[in-house]
Amino acid sequence: MFLTDDQKSSYKEAKLLNESSSDPKTNPYKSKYEGRTILQGLRDEVHQQREDGEDSQDLKYVEATLEYHLGVNYIYTEEVSGGEERLKHVLELIEEKDHLNPSLVSIVVATYNELGVLWSSREGGIDKAYDYLTRSEKLYLDYKAESDEEPLTVHHKFMEDDFITAEKVKLFESLHTHTLYFLAQALKTLEKNDDSAAYCMKTLKRQLEAKTYQAEEWAIHCAGLSQYFICKELFWEGRHCLACAQYIINEAADNCEEADKAKMNEKKGDIYRCWVKYCLNLLEISKEKVSNDIGELDEQLVQLSLENGGNGDEYKSSFDGFALEVTSYEDQVPYLPVSTFDKAKVLFTKGKEFAEHALEEFVLDGFVTDHIEINQDTSRLYQFVAFFEPQPAMKCRMHKRRIDILESMLKELNPQYYLAICRQLQFELAEIHSEMMDLKYNISYQENTRHNPAVIKKINSLCLSSLKYYGNFLQTLKVPDGTYPNRFEDDIERPALVAHFCSARLYSKLIPANMDKKRQNVRKTFENYNFVVNYVERNEEAAGRIEKELQICQDFVRILPSTLEF
Repeated sequence: MFLTDDQKSSYKEAKLLNESSSDPKTNPYKSKYEGRTILQGLRDEVHQQREDGEDSQDLKYVEATLEYHLGVNYIYTEEVSGGEERLKHVLELIEEKDHLNPSLVSIVVATYNELGVLWSSREGGIDKAYDYLTRSEKLYLDYKAESDEEPLTVHHKFMEDDFITAEKVKLFESLHTHTLYFLAQALKTLEKNDDSAAYCMKTLKRQLEAKTYQAEEWAIHCAGLSQYFICKELFWEGRHCLACAQYIINEAADNCEEADKAKMNEKKGDIYRCWVKYCLNLLEISKEKVSNDIGELDEQLVQLSLENGGNGDEYKSSFDGFALEVTSYEDQVPYLPVSTFDKAKVLFTKGKEFAEHALEEFVLDGFVTDHIEINQDTSRLYQFVAFFEPQPAMKCRMHKRRIDILESMLKELNPQYYLAICRQLQFELAEIHSEMMDLKYNISYQENTRHNPAVIKKINSLCLSSLKYYGNFLQTLKVPDGTYPNRFEDDIERPALVAHFCSARLYSKLIPANMDKKRQNVRKTFENYNFVVNYVERNEEAAGRIEKELQICQDFVRILPSTLEF
Protein backbone atom coordinates (compact mmCIF):
# COMPACT_ATOMS: atom_id res chain seq x y z
CA MET A 1 0.00 0.00 0.00
CA PHE A 2 1.27 3.48 -0.87
CA LEU A 3 0.82 6.26 1.72
CA THR A 4 0.70 9.81 0.40
CA ASP A 5 2.95 12.58 1.68
CA ASP A 6 -0.16 14.33 3.07
CA GLN A 7 -1.08 11.24 5.08
CA LYS A 8 2.45 10.93 6.46
CA SER A 9 2.51 14.63 7.30
CA SER A 10 -0.86 14.38 9.06
CA TYR A 11 0.37 11.42 11.11
CA LYS A 12 3.47 13.33 12.23
CA GLU A 13 1.29 16.27 13.23
CA ALA A 14 -0.94 13.95 15.27
CA LYS A 15 2.14 12.42 16.93
CA LEU A 16 3.39 15.85 18.02
CA LEU A 17 -0.05 16.78 19.35
CA ASN A 18 -0.30 13.53 21.35
CA GLU A 19 3.11 14.20 22.90
CA SER A 20 2.37 17.84 23.74
CA SER A 21 2.57 18.91 27.39
CA SER A 22 1.73 22.60 26.98
CA ASP A 23 -2.07 22.46 27.25
CA PRO A 24 -3.78 24.78 29.75
CA LYS A 25 -4.98 23.32 33.06
CA THR A 26 -8.53 24.25 32.12
CA ASN A 27 -8.31 22.04 29.02
CA PRO A 28 -5.54 19.51 29.71
CA TYR A 29 -6.33 17.19 26.78
CA LYS A 30 -6.79 19.86 24.10
CA SER A 31 -3.81 18.71 22.01
CA LYS A 32 -4.66 15.05 22.39
CA TYR A 33 -8.22 15.62 21.22
CA GLU A 34 -6.87 17.42 18.16
CA GLY A 35 -4.42 14.57 17.55
CA ARG A 36 -7.24 12.08 17.89
CA THR A 37 -9.27 13.86 15.22
CA ILE A 38 -6.37 13.58 12.77
CA LEU A 39 -5.74 9.91 13.60
CA GLN A 40 -9.43 9.10 13.32
CA GLY A 41 -9.54 10.74 9.89
CA LEU A 42 -6.56 8.71 8.71
CA ARG A 43 -8.04 5.53 10.14
CA ASP A 44 -11.36 6.17 8.37
CA GLU A 45 -9.56 6.74 5.05
CA VAL A 46 -7.68 3.46 5.36
CA HIS A 47 -10.74 1.54 6.52
CA GLN A 48 -12.76 2.90 3.57
CA GLN A 49 -10.08 1.71 1.17
CA ARG A 50 -10.44 -1.76 2.66
CA GLU A 51 -14.24 -1.52 2.39
CA ASP A 52 -13.83 -0.57 -1.27
CA GLY A 53 -12.07 -3.83 -1.95
CA GLU A 54 -8.41 -2.90 -1.60
CA ASP A 55 -7.89 -5.69 0.92
CA SER A 56 -4.13 -5.96 1.04
CA GLN A 57 -2.39 -7.25 4.17
CA ASP A 58 -0.35 -4.08 4.34
CA LEU A 59 -3.48 -1.95 4.38
CA LYS A 60 -4.87 -3.96 7.27
CA TYR A 61 -1.67 -3.48 9.22
CA VAL A 62 -1.72 0.28 8.61
CA GLU A 63 -5.21 0.30 10.10
CA ALA A 64 -3.92 -1.72 13.08
CA THR A 65 -1.16 0.85 13.61
CA LEU A 66 -3.69 3.69 13.66
CA GLU A 67 -6.00 1.75 15.98
CA TYR A 68 -3.10 1.27 18.41
CA HIS A 69 -2.33 4.99 18.54
CA LEU A 70 -6.02 5.83 18.87
CA GLY A 71 -6.28 3.31 21.75
CA VAL A 72 -3.36 4.95 23.57
CA ASN A 73 -4.89 8.37 22.97
CA TYR A 74 -8.20 7.29 24.51
CA ILE A 75 -6.46 5.82 27.57
CA TYR A 76 -4.37 8.95 28.13
CA THR A 77 -7.55 11.06 28.03
CA GLU A 78 -9.09 8.75 30.65
CA GLU A 79 -11.55 7.12 28.23
CA VAL A 80 -10.40 3.65 29.15
CA SER A 81 -13.23 1.58 27.68
CA GLY A 82 -12.82 3.25 24.30
CA GLY A 83 -9.09 2.67 24.48
CA GLU A 84 -9.50 -1.00 25.34
CA GLU A 85 -11.87 -1.49 22.39
CA ARG A 86 -9.29 -0.01 20.01
CA LEU A 87 -6.43 -2.09 21.40
CA LYS A 88 -8.40 -5.31 21.16
CA HIS A 89 -9.15 -4.46 17.54
CA VAL A 90 -5.38 -4.25 16.93
CA LEU A 91 -5.04 -7.89 18.01
CA GLU A 92 -7.95 -8.86 15.75
CA LEU A 93 -6.36 -7.17 12.73
CA ILE A 94 -2.89 -8.66 13.29
CA GLU A 95 -3.13 -12.43 13.19
CA GLU A 96 -1.00 -14.38 15.63
CA LYS A 97 1.02 -15.97 12.80
CA ASP A 98 2.23 -12.46 11.88
CA HIS A 99 3.23 -11.37 15.38
CA LEU A 100 6.91 -12.02 14.65
CA ASN A 101 6.86 -9.89 11.51
CA PRO A 102 9.58 -7.21 12.00
CA SER A 103 7.20 -4.47 10.90
CA LEU A 104 4.50 -5.59 13.38
CA VAL A 105 6.23 -7.02 16.45
CA SER A 106 6.63 -3.62 18.17
CA ILE A 107 2.94 -2.81 17.69
CA VAL A 108 1.87 -6.13 19.22
CA VAL A 109 4.30 -5.89 22.16
CA ALA A 110 3.15 -2.32 22.85
CA THR A 111 -0.52 -3.35 22.61
CA TYR A 112 -0.04 -6.16 25.13
CA ASN A 113 1.74 -3.72 27.43
CA GLU A 114 -1.08 -1.17 27.27
CA LEU A 115 -3.73 -3.82 27.90
CA GLY A 116 -1.69 -5.17 30.81
CA VAL A 117 -1.45 -1.74 32.45
CA LEU A 118 -5.14 -1.09 31.77
CA TRP A 119 -6.26 -4.30 33.49
CA SER A 120 -3.84 -3.91 36.39
CA SER A 121 -5.69 -0.75 37.42
CA ARG A 122 -9.05 -2.54 37.55
CA GLU A 123 -10.36 -4.23 40.66
CA GLY A 124 -9.91 -7.97 40.24
CA GLY A 125 -8.12 -7.50 36.94
CA ILE A 126 -4.58 -8.40 37.95
CA ASP A 127 -4.68 -11.97 36.57
CA LYS A 128 -5.75 -10.72 33.16
CA ALA A 129 -3.10 -7.99 33.33
CA TYR A 130 -0.45 -10.59 34.12
CA ASP A 131 -1.61 -12.72 31.17
CA TYR A 132 -1.23 -9.82 28.72
CA LEU A 133 2.18 -8.87 30.10
CA THR A 134 3.53 -12.42 29.95
CA ARG A 135 2.39 -12.60 26.31
CA SER A 136 4.35 -9.43 25.65
CA GLU A 137 7.45 -10.87 27.33
CA LYS A 138 7.18 -14.15 25.40
CA LEU A 139 6.77 -12.36 22.08
CA TYR A 140 9.91 -10.31 22.70
CA LEU A 141 11.92 -13.38 23.69
CA ASP A 142 10.64 -15.38 20.70
CA TYR A 143 11.53 -12.57 18.33
CA LYS A 144 15.04 -12.25 19.76
CA ALA A 145 15.53 -16.00 19.45
CA GLU A 146 14.12 -16.46 15.94
CA SER A 147 14.78 -13.26 13.98
CA ASP A 148 17.97 -11.51 12.92
CA GLU A 149 16.09 -8.61 11.33
CA GLU A 150 15.85 -5.23 13.01
CA PRO A 151 12.42 -4.67 14.57
CA LEU A 152 10.61 -1.63 13.20
CA THR A 153 8.99 1.00 15.39
CA VAL A 154 5.32 1.57 16.23
CA HIS A 155 5.49 4.51 13.80
CA HIS A 156 7.02 2.50 10.95
CA LYS A 157 4.11 2.61 8.52
CA PHE A 158 4.21 6.42 8.41
CA MET A 159 7.78 7.26 9.38
CA GLU A 160 9.95 4.47 7.96
CA ASP A 161 12.82 6.83 7.09
CA ASP A 162 12.81 8.80 10.34
CA PHE A 163 14.70 6.27 12.49
CA ILE A 164 18.18 4.83 12.05
CA THR A 165 18.84 1.19 12.96
CA ALA A 166 20.23 1.98 16.42
CA GLU A 167 17.13 4.01 17.28
CA LYS A 168 14.82 1.22 16.13
CA VAL A 169 16.59 -1.33 18.30
CA LYS A 170 16.65 1.06 21.26
CA LEU A 171 12.90 1.68 21.01
CA PHE A 172 12.18 -2.05 20.79
CA GLU A 173 14.35 -2.75 23.83
CA SER A 174 12.63 0.10 25.68
CA LEU A 175 9.25 -1.55 25.04
CA HIS A 176 10.55 -4.73 26.68
CA THR A 177 11.95 -2.78 29.62
CA HIS A 178 8.47 -1.38 30.16
CA THR A 179 7.07 -4.92 30.03
CA LEU A 180 9.47 -6.02 32.78
CA TYR A 181 8.61 -2.96 34.88
CA PHE A 182 4.86 -3.66 34.64
CA LEU A 183 5.43 -7.37 35.35
CA ALA A 184 7.35 -6.48 38.52
CA GLN A 185 4.35 -4.48 39.72
CA ALA A 186 1.84 -7.16 38.72
CA LEU A 187 3.80 -9.88 40.49
CA LYS A 188 3.96 -7.78 43.64
CA THR A 189 0.18 -7.39 43.56
CA LEU A 190 -0.08 -11.17 43.13
CA GLU A 191 2.15 -11.47 46.25
CA LYS A 192 4.90 -13.24 44.30
CA ASN A 193 7.55 -11.09 45.94
CA ASP A 194 10.60 -13.11 44.89
CA ASP A 195 9.59 -12.98 41.22
CA SER A 196 8.65 -9.30 41.54
CA ALA A 197 12.10 -8.47 42.92
CA ALA A 198 13.79 -10.38 40.08
CA TYR A 199 11.83 -8.43 37.47
CA CYS A 200 12.52 -5.16 39.27
CA MET A 201 16.23 -5.99 39.17
CA LYS A 202 16.08 -6.74 35.43
CA THR A 203 14.25 -3.46 34.80
CA LEU A 204 16.74 -1.35 36.75
CA LYS A 205 19.71 -3.00 35.03
CA ARG A 206 18.29 -2.43 31.56
CA GLN A 207 17.48 1.21 32.36
CA LEU A 208 21.00 1.76 33.68
CA GLU A 209 22.68 0.10 30.69
CA ALA A 210 20.52 1.97 28.18
CA LYS A 211 20.78 5.25 30.11
CA THR A 212 17.00 5.61 29.82
CA TYR A 213 16.17 6.39 33.43
CA GLN A 214 15.11 9.34 35.53
CA ALA A 215 17.70 9.52 38.28
CA GLU A 216 15.40 10.15 41.25
CA GLU A 217 12.91 7.48 40.13
CA TRP A 218 15.64 4.91 39.48
CA ALA A 219 17.28 5.60 42.84
CA ILE A 220 14.01 5.25 44.77
CA HIS A 221 13.17 1.95 43.05
CA CYS A 222 16.68 0.64 43.73
CA ALA A 223 16.39 1.66 47.39
CA GLY A 224 13.01 -0.07 47.51
CA LEU A 225 14.60 -3.23 46.12
CA SER A 226 17.13 -3.08 48.95
CA GLN A 227 14.31 -3.45 51.47
CA TYR A 228 13.32 -6.75 49.85
CA PHE A 229 16.85 -8.10 50.29
CA ILE A 230 17.07 -6.78 53.86
CA CYS A 231 13.84 -8.57 54.80
CA LYS A 232 15.41 -11.74 53.38
CA GLU A 233 18.50 -11.09 55.58
CA LEU A 234 20.60 -10.67 52.42
CA PHE A 235 22.47 -7.67 53.73
CA TRP A 236 25.32 -7.68 51.21
CA GLU A 237 22.77 -7.40 48.40
CA GLY A 238 20.66 -4.85 50.27
CA ARG A 239 23.71 -2.70 50.97
CA HIS A 240 24.77 -2.83 47.31
CA CYS A 241 21.34 -1.62 46.15
CA LEU A 242 21.34 1.22 48.68
CA ALA A 243 24.87 2.22 47.70
CA CYS A 244 23.84 2.36 44.02
CA ALA A 245 20.74 4.38 44.88
CA GLN A 246 22.90 6.83 46.88
CA TYR A 247 25.42 7.11 44.04
CA ILE A 248 22.76 7.90 41.42
CA ILE A 249 20.80 10.38 43.55
CA ASN A 250 23.94 12.23 44.66
CA GLU A 251 25.16 12.51 41.08
CA ALA A 252 21.76 13.82 39.98
CA ALA A 253 21.55 16.29 42.88
CA ASP A 254 24.97 17.71 42.02
CA ASN A 255 23.87 18.40 38.44
CA CYS A 256 20.22 19.38 38.76
CA GLU A 257 18.67 22.80 38.24
CA GLU A 258 18.05 24.98 41.27
CA ALA A 259 14.29 24.59 40.80
CA ASP A 260 14.63 20.80 41.18
CA LYS A 261 16.80 20.91 44.32
CA ALA A 262 13.91 20.58 46.79
CA LYS A 263 12.45 17.53 45.06
CA MET A 264 15.88 15.92 44.75
CA ASN A 265 16.67 16.52 48.44
CA GLU A 266 13.39 14.90 49.46
CA LYS A 267 14.34 11.80 47.44
CA LYS A 268 17.73 11.81 49.16
CA GLY A 269 15.86 11.90 52.46
CA ASP A 270 13.88 8.82 51.40
CA ILE A 271 17.10 6.95 50.64
CA TYR A 272 18.61 7.97 53.99
CA ARG A 273 15.52 6.47 55.64
CA CYS A 274 16.20 3.20 53.82
CA TRP A 275 19.76 3.27 55.18
CA VAL A 276 18.30 3.70 58.69
CA LYS A 277 16.13 0.61 58.14
CA TYR A 278 19.22 -1.28 56.97
CA CYS A 279 21.12 -0.47 60.16
CA LEU A 280 18.09 -1.26 62.33
CA ASN A 281 17.44 -4.61 60.72
CA LEU A 282 21.09 -5.69 60.87
CA LEU A 283 21.25 -4.71 64.55
CA GLU A 284 18.04 -6.61 65.26
CA ILE A 285 19.27 -9.74 63.47
CA SER A 286 22.58 -9.41 65.33
CA LYS A 287 20.73 -9.27 68.64
CA GLU A 288 18.70 -12.39 67.81
CA LYS A 289 21.84 -14.36 66.94
CA VAL A 290 23.51 -13.75 70.32
CA SER A 291 20.43 -13.76 72.60
CA ASN A 292 19.55 -16.58 74.97
CA ASP A 293 16.03 -17.81 75.71
CA ILE A 294 15.25 -14.87 78.01
CA GLY A 295 16.58 -12.21 75.64
CA GLU A 296 19.93 -11.60 77.31
CA LEU A 297 23.39 -11.54 75.74
CA ASP A 298 24.85 -15.07 75.66
CA GLU A 299 28.66 -15.05 75.76
CA GLN A 300 28.89 -18.51 74.19
CA LEU A 301 26.79 -17.35 71.24
CA VAL A 302 28.96 -14.24 70.98
CA GLN A 303 32.09 -16.37 70.79
CA LEU A 304 30.51 -18.63 68.18
CA SER A 305 29.50 -15.58 66.15
CA LEU A 306 33.03 -14.18 66.34
CA GLU A 307 34.47 -17.48 65.12
CA ASN A 308 32.03 -17.67 62.22
CA GLY A 309 32.49 -14.01 61.42
CA GLY A 310 36.15 -14.63 60.80
CA ASN A 311 35.23 -15.97 57.38
CA GLY A 312 33.34 -12.80 56.42
CA ASP A 313 35.85 -11.83 53.73
CA GLU A 314 35.11 -15.10 51.94
CA TYR A 315 31.43 -14.29 51.54
CA LYS A 316 30.40 -14.87 47.93
CA SER A 317 27.04 -13.74 46.64
CA SER A 318 25.41 -15.17 43.53
CA PHE A 319 23.87 -11.72 43.14
CA ASP A 320 24.92 -9.98 39.92
CA GLY A 321 24.99 -6.34 40.95
CA PHE A 322 24.85 -3.08 39.03
CA ALA A 323 27.74 -1.82 36.94
CA LEU A 324 28.53 1.11 39.25
CA GLU A 325 31.60 1.81 41.37
CA VAL A 326 30.03 2.21 44.79
CA THR A 327 32.66 0.73 47.12
CA SER A 328 32.98 3.95 49.10
CA TYR A 329 29.27 3.90 49.88
CA GLU A 330 29.24 0.19 50.71
CA ASP A 331 32.18 0.50 53.08
CA GLN A 332 30.18 2.87 55.33
CA VAL A 333 28.50 -0.06 57.08
CA PRO A 334 29.13 -3.80 57.57
CA TYR A 335 26.93 -6.45 55.99
CA LEU A 336 27.55 -9.25 58.48
CA PRO A 337 25.76 -9.47 61.86
CA VAL A 338 27.73 -7.92 64.71
CA SER A 339 28.34 -9.52 68.09
CA THR A 340 30.26 -6.96 70.14
CA PHE A 341 29.44 -3.49 71.42
CA ASP A 342 32.22 -1.83 69.40
CA LYS A 343 30.87 -3.25 66.13
CA ALA A 344 27.27 -2.56 67.11
CA LYS A 345 28.26 1.03 67.85
CA VAL A 346 29.50 1.46 64.26
CA LEU A 347 26.09 0.45 62.93
CA PHE A 348 24.33 2.61 65.52
CA THR A 349 26.44 5.68 64.75
CA LYS A 350 25.89 5.42 60.98
CA GLY A 351 22.18 4.72 61.44
CA LYS A 352 21.83 7.78 63.66
CA GLU A 353 23.74 9.87 61.12
CA PHE A 354 21.43 8.70 58.32
CA ALA A 355 18.39 9.52 60.49
CA GLU A 356 19.70 13.04 61.13
CA HIS A 357 20.11 13.58 57.37
CA ALA A 358 16.56 12.33 56.79
CA LEU A 359 15.17 14.64 59.48
CA GLU A 360 16.65 17.63 57.65
CA GLU A 361 14.14 16.95 54.88
CA PHE A 362 11.22 15.47 56.82
CA VAL A 363 10.58 18.21 59.36
CA LEU A 364 7.66 18.03 61.78
CA ASP A 365 5.86 20.94 60.12
CA GLY A 366 4.60 19.34 56.93
CA PHE A 367 5.83 15.75 57.36
CA VAL A 368 4.36 14.76 60.73
CA THR A 369 4.08 11.00 60.15
CA ASP A 370 7.49 10.73 58.47
CA HIS A 371 9.17 12.86 61.13
CA ILE A 372 7.74 10.75 63.95
CA GLU A 373 8.66 7.46 62.27
CA ILE A 374 12.28 8.55 61.80
CA ASN A 375 12.48 9.50 65.48
CA GLN A 376 10.96 6.14 66.44
CA ASP A 377 13.64 4.44 64.34
CA THR A 378 16.29 6.49 66.15
CA SER A 379 14.82 5.31 69.44
CA ARG A 380 15.08 1.71 68.25
CA LEU A 381 18.72 2.25 67.27
CA TYR A 382 19.42 3.21 70.88
CA GLN A 383 17.41 0.18 72.03
CA PHE A 384 19.46 -2.28 70.00
CA VAL A 385 22.88 -0.80 70.72
CA ALA A 386 21.97 -0.76 74.43
CA PHE A 387 21.56 -4.54 74.24
CA PHE A 388 25.28 -4.87 73.42
CA GLU A 389 26.42 -2.28 75.99
CA PRO A 390 28.08 -4.20 78.86
CA GLN A 391 27.58 -1.52 81.54
CA PRO A 392 24.04 -1.35 83.05
CA ALA A 393 24.47 2.34 83.93
CA MET A 394 25.27 3.15 80.29
CA LYS A 395 22.28 1.09 79.18
CA CYS A 396 20.10 3.31 81.37
CA ARG A 397 21.51 6.45 79.78
CA MET A 398 20.71 5.11 76.32
CA HIS A 399 17.14 4.32 77.32
CA LYS A 400 16.85 7.78 78.89
CA ARG A 401 17.83 9.23 75.51
CA ARG A 402 14.99 7.22 73.94
CA ILE A 403 12.57 8.71 76.46
CA ASP A 404 13.73 12.24 75.67
CA ILE A 405 13.23 11.69 71.94
CA LEU A 406 9.76 10.14 72.19
CA GLU A 407 8.38 12.40 74.92
CA SER A 408 9.32 15.48 72.90
CA MET A 409 7.41 13.99 69.94
CA LEU A 410 4.35 13.11 72.02
CA LYS A 411 4.11 16.67 73.37
CA GLU A 412 3.87 18.03 69.84
CA LEU A 413 0.93 15.85 68.76
CA ASN A 414 -2.80 16.39 69.09
CA PRO A 415 -4.40 12.99 69.82
CA GLN A 416 -7.55 14.12 68.07
CA TYR A 417 -5.71 14.08 64.74
CA TYR A 418 -2.84 11.64 65.39
CA LEU A 419 -4.41 9.09 67.74
CA ALA A 420 -2.69 6.01 66.26
CA ILE A 421 0.77 7.63 66.51
CA CYS A 422 0.09 8.85 70.05
CA ARG A 423 -0.84 5.31 71.05
CA GLN A 424 2.39 3.95 69.59
CA LEU A 425 4.47 6.52 71.46
CA GLN A 426 2.61 5.97 74.75
CA PHE A 427 3.08 2.22 74.55
CA GLU A 428 6.76 2.49 73.66
CA LEU A 429 7.41 5.00 76.46
CA ALA A 430 5.75 2.62 78.91
CA GLU A 431 8.03 -0.20 77.72
CA ILE A 432 11.17 1.94 78.02
CA HIS A 433 10.41 3.05 81.59
CA SER A 434 9.71 -0.57 82.51
CA GLU A 435 13.01 -1.71 80.99
CA MET A 436 14.88 1.01 82.88
CA MET A 437 13.17 -0.07 86.09
CA ASP A 438 14.41 -3.64 85.56
CA LEU A 439 17.92 -2.34 84.98
CA LYS A 440 17.81 -0.27 88.17
CA TYR A 441 16.56 -3.34 90.06
CA ASN A 442 19.48 -5.42 88.77
CA ILE A 443 21.99 -2.69 89.57
CA SER A 444 20.64 -2.40 93.12
CA TYR A 445 21.13 -6.15 93.66
CA GLN A 446 24.62 -6.12 92.17
CA GLU A 447 25.66 -3.13 94.31
CA ASN A 448 23.65 -4.21 97.36
CA THR A 449 21.78 -0.89 97.44
CA ARG A 450 18.22 -2.21 97.14
CA HIS A 451 17.32 -0.79 100.60
CA ASN A 452 18.73 2.64 99.84
CA PRO A 453 15.87 5.20 99.98
CA ALA A 454 17.17 7.05 96.91
CA VAL A 455 17.34 3.80 94.92
CA ILE A 456 13.85 2.77 96.06
CA LYS A 457 12.53 6.20 95.06
CA LYS A 458 14.09 5.90 91.60
CA ILE A 459 12.72 2.38 91.02
CA ASN A 460 9.24 3.43 92.12
CA SER A 461 9.41 6.55 89.96
CA LEU A 462 10.22 4.47 86.87
CA CYS A 463 7.43 2.02 87.74
CA LEU A 464 4.89 4.80 88.11
CA SER A 465 6.00 6.47 84.87
CA SER A 466 5.56 3.20 83.02
CA LEU A 467 2.12 2.73 84.60
CA LYS A 468 1.21 6.29 83.63
CA TYR A 469 1.96 5.70 79.96
CA TYR A 470 0.21 2.32 79.89
CA GLY A 471 -2.74 4.03 81.57
CA ASN A 472 -2.77 6.85 79.02
CA PHE A 473 -2.65 4.31 76.22
CA LEU A 474 -5.52 2.28 77.68
CA GLN A 475 -7.57 5.42 78.28
CA THR A 476 -7.63 6.07 74.52
CA LEU A 477 -9.31 2.69 73.99
CA LYS A 478 -12.36 3.44 76.14
CA VAL A 479 -15.74 4.30 74.66
CA PRO A 480 -17.46 7.62 75.56
CA ASP A 481 -19.07 6.24 78.75
CA GLY A 482 -15.59 5.50 80.15
CA THR A 483 -15.68 1.70 79.77
CA TYR A 484 -13.80 -0.64 77.48
CA PRO A 485 -15.60 -2.11 74.45
CA ASN A 486 -16.62 -5.75 74.67
CA ARG A 487 -14.03 -6.51 71.98
CA PHE A 488 -11.04 -4.41 70.95
CA GLU A 489 -10.31 -3.82 67.27
CA ASP A 490 -8.01 -6.44 65.75
CA ASP A 491 -4.94 -4.24 65.40
CA ILE A 492 -5.17 -3.01 68.98
CA GLU A 493 -6.33 -6.16 70.78
CA ARG A 494 -2.94 -7.65 71.66
CA PRO A 495 -1.40 -4.29 72.72
CA ALA A 496 -4.43 -3.64 74.97
CA LEU A 497 -4.11 -7.01 76.70
CA VAL A 498 -0.31 -6.74 76.96
CA ALA A 499 -0.72 -3.29 78.55
CA HIS A 500 -2.89 -4.84 81.31
CA PHE A 501 -0.45 -7.73 81.71
CA CYS A 502 2.53 -5.38 82.04
CA SER A 503 0.63 -3.08 84.39
CA ALA A 504 -0.04 -6.06 86.66
CA ARG A 505 3.66 -6.86 86.74
CA LEU A 506 4.60 -3.22 87.43
CA TYR A 507 2.26 -2.99 90.44
CA SER A 508 3.97 -6.10 91.83
CA LYS A 509 7.37 -4.44 91.38
CA LEU A 510 6.52 -1.27 93.32
CA ILE A 511 8.33 -1.12 96.65
CA PRO A 512 5.63 -0.07 99.18
CA ALA A 513 6.13 2.17 102.18
CA ASN A 514 3.79 0.09 104.36
CA MET A 515 1.57 -2.99 104.40
CA ASP A 516 -1.59 -1.10 103.38
CA LYS A 517 0.15 0.17 100.28
CA LYS A 518 1.40 -3.32 99.54
CA ARG A 519 -2.16 -4.69 99.69
CA GLN A 520 -3.34 -1.97 97.32
CA ASN A 521 -0.60 -2.89 94.86
CA VAL A 522 -1.39 -6.61 95.07
CA ARG A 523 -5.07 -5.90 94.37
CA LYS A 524 -4.14 -3.72 91.40
CA THR A 525 -1.97 -6.57 90.16
CA PHE A 526 -4.92 -8.96 90.54
CA GLU A 527 -7.32 -6.57 88.76
CA ASN A 528 -5.09 -6.29 85.69
CA TYR A 529 -4.40 -10.02 85.46
CA ASN A 530 -8.11 -10.69 85.98
CA PHE A 531 -9.04 -8.26 83.20
CA VAL A 532 -7.05 -10.35 80.71
CA VAL A 533 -8.57 -13.62 81.95
CA ASN A 534 -12.15 -12.30 81.81
CA TYR A 535 -11.60 -10.74 78.38
CA VAL A 536 -10.41 -14.04 76.91
CA GLU A 537 -13.32 -15.88 78.51
CA ARG A 538 -15.69 -13.49 76.70
CA ASN A 539 -13.66 -13.53 73.46
CA GLU A 540 -12.14 -16.98 73.11
CA GLU A 541 -10.60 -16.13 69.72
CA ALA A 542 -8.28 -13.69 71.50
CA ALA A 543 -6.51 -16.49 73.38
CA GLY A 544 -4.15 -17.17 70.47
CA ARG A 545 -2.96 -13.57 70.48
CA ILE A 546 -1.77 -13.62 74.09
CA GLU A 547 -1.07 -17.30 74.64
CA LYS A 548 2.09 -17.06 76.78
CA GLU A 549 0.89 -14.17 78.92
CA LEU A 550 -2.54 -15.75 79.42
CA GLN A 551 -1.18 -18.74 81.30
CA ILE A 552 0.66 -16.44 83.74
CA CYS A 553 -2.48 -14.34 84.21
CA GLN A 554 -4.58 -17.42 84.98
CA ASP A 555 -2.02 -18.70 87.50
CA PHE A 556 -1.87 -15.40 89.39
CA VAL A 557 -5.65 -14.94 89.38
CA ARG A 558 -5.88 -18.32 91.05
CA ILE A 559 -3.02 -17.77 93.53
CA LEU A 560 -3.18 -14.10 94.60
CA PRO A 561 -6.50 -14.18 96.54
CA SER A 562 -5.03 -16.76 98.91
CA THR A 563 -1.93 -14.72 99.80
CA LEU A 564 -1.60 -12.80 103.08
CA GLU A 565 -1.08 -9.50 101.24
CA PHE A 566 -4.39 -9.65 99.33
